[in-house]
Parts: sequence; structure tokens; C-alpha cells
Amino acid sequence: MLEAVAPPRNATDRYRDIRPTVAVRFYLDGDLRWQRTRGARKFWQKGENLDRPVVVASTIGLTAIAAGRDRIVIDRYALADPLLARLPPRGFLMAGHFARIVPAGYRHARRTGDLGLLDPMLAAYYRPLREIISGPLLSGHRLAEIVKFNLGFYDEHLDAYVARRSEAKDGGSLQRSPHEDRDE
Repeated sequence: MLEAVAPPRNATDRYRDIRPTVAVRFYLDGDLRWQRTRGARKFWQKGENLDRPVVVASTIGLTAIAAGRDRIVIDRYALADPLLARLPPRGFLMAGHFARIVPAGYRHARRTGDLGLLDPMLAAYYRPLREIISGPLLSGHRLAEIVKFNLGFYDEHLDAYVARRSEAKDGGSLQRSPHEDRDE
């Protein structure tokens, strides 16, 4: 036998069977009060006060939105960065948040499009990846790169870069830029 469900008497009664966070409740109600919270203001102001064209940040949500279209915010946890997401993590914060070391020359490549300062193996890997993520949508060249990328044609470049990085970390001579992994 089916039981009748009484309609909610008030806003909190609506959530008696589920326990979402306060922010989710506001979102479900179309309530934008979360934007006026102290935490939201802090991240918004951080984005508005960015003084460089390319920065590395751990907080890319409101910070990146507030930074505007004339700033590039590189996501240290690689949640929104296709190249960094393919590099091995160096640290762990919480599920899905694995910090990456930003390669030397990557900021310059993002700002100018010039891959000359990147490690040659990483540049050979990033060139087709950049075409895939930002090339003309239905161009034949982009579609061919997608197929080659998915078939692993460029994996050897990434593997060589990661191997060099590991050797350098174990005492090799691969130099890091003094500003390679610093920001915020």
C-alpha cells in the first residue's frame, strides 16, 4: 500500500529526508546568500587582486571567475588543467586533489603560446594536447590529433619527461625555475 507524503510545511521540512550541506540547500532553493559568506568574499577578493597574468592557485572556483578573462589561473590540483592532470602527483590533500609540480616554462607557454621554455619532451606532448583542447572544433587536423592521442602516439614523450623528472629528483641535473611551483 502506498503512503501519502505530506507536502513540506517550511523550508527546513523540505530536507527532512536528505541532509545536504547548507550551500547545497541554498543552491537548490536558488538562494544566492552563499555568495555573501566570508569564505566566498575571501576567494573573490583573491581573484580580483591577482597582479600577474598567469598564476598557480589551489582555489580555482571563485578565484578564477573573479580574476576575469584576462588572467590565467593554473590549477595546482589539476582538476581543470589537461596537461597537469596527466603528470604524476606529488602530494595528496583529499580525494581527487593531488598536487602537481608546475613544469618550468608552463606559465610562459600558457601566457604566450610559445613552447620554447618547456622541456622538449613535454613540449612534444603538450603541442598536440593543446591542439585538441583549443583548436578549431571540427578541423581535420584536430580530429586526427584526437585519434593519435587516444591511440597513445604521444605517450612516449610524456613517459620520457616523467622519467627525466624522476632522475632529476633523485639527484640528477634537471634544473627547476626558481618560480616553478610557487604562487598564491
